[in-house]
Amino acid sequence: WAIVHTENGNLLRASIFLINLWSLSLLSLNLIYTYGGEIFRGLFFKYSLPAHKRRYHKSYLDKILFLRIFPVRIANFILKDIKMFIREPILWTQFLIFFGLLFFYFINLQRFSYNLLGDIWKSLITFLNAFSVLCICSALTIRFVFPQWTMEGKNYWILKLSPVNIRDILIAKFTLSFSALTFISMFLILLSDNMLGLNSRFMFLTAFITVISIFSLTSFSLGLGAYFADFKKEYYLKAVESIGGIITLIVNFSYIVITIFGFTFLNHIFIIRKIPQKDTYMLWVLILWSILSISLSFALLWIGISELKKKEY
Repeated sequence: WAIVHTENGNLLRASIFLINLWSLSLLSLNLIYTYGGEIFRGLFFKYSLPAHKRRYHKSYLDKILFLRIFPVRIANFILKDIKMFIREPILWTQFLIFFGLLFFYFINLQRFSYNLLGDIWKSLITFLNAFSVLCICSALTIRFVFPQWTMEGKNYWILKLSPVNIRDILIAKFTLSFSALTFISMFLILLSDNMLGLNSRFMFLTAFITVISIFSLTSFSLGLGAYFADFKKEYYLKAVESIGGIITLIVNFSYIVITIFGFTFLNHIFIIRKIPQKDTYMLWVLILWSILSISLSFALLWIGISELKKKEY
């Protein structure tokens, strides 16, 4: 009515309606300020206490991850990735197929009498087995680890604006990928060495090479995946077919070839020429190779994260 009277030019009646509106508003604010604390505070605590919220039963996986093994901010991302992986049968069936074939091959090595061969041939078979395991790990890191940043898609802005640091998200993704691949690969490598009847020093050599190689392959895929991340792709697996996926494939395969065939050649020379201090020489080669691998891994991770922080969402 105040607006109507204002349009008709009757400002006095318009001001009466406005004053009435303002007085009622001030009276309401005064009542809320005076008595609202007692009424609304009780209602708030009544319906907002955790006891009245819906309870969710934690699974064993939730309890394991939150038992001070990881910080909460990292455990949440690890748990999210694990549940996404489990919910897609097409993802974990690929793990079963690839590693299952190797498992049945390794467990039948003695049926082929490979354990009765000489040291040269057993050494060659061992490194070839390690080569096959690392090639599968390389393929799986390109398939699953490389597109992990791209699969965030249009939701990347949530991560960018969240209080969680990008470095913590990187640690969560790396921890999950590295732990899963290392556990399965170590089981297969030690099974292969045991079936061939190798000594403990050679088993340690192949196991150490496998662990450092998986560390490097995971770092390469995660770092290059961050560098070539494209959040505008409709389907995240298209990132694997992009130029970034091809470069990652070349880098991973080149690393595996240089590593396995380099150690195979050195070990072959040591066995043929019967060098007395071969263990000492191999130890120094392992140390140098480990330093180079870890340095290159951290370098690619740093480059990838630096580029990821510059990307817009």
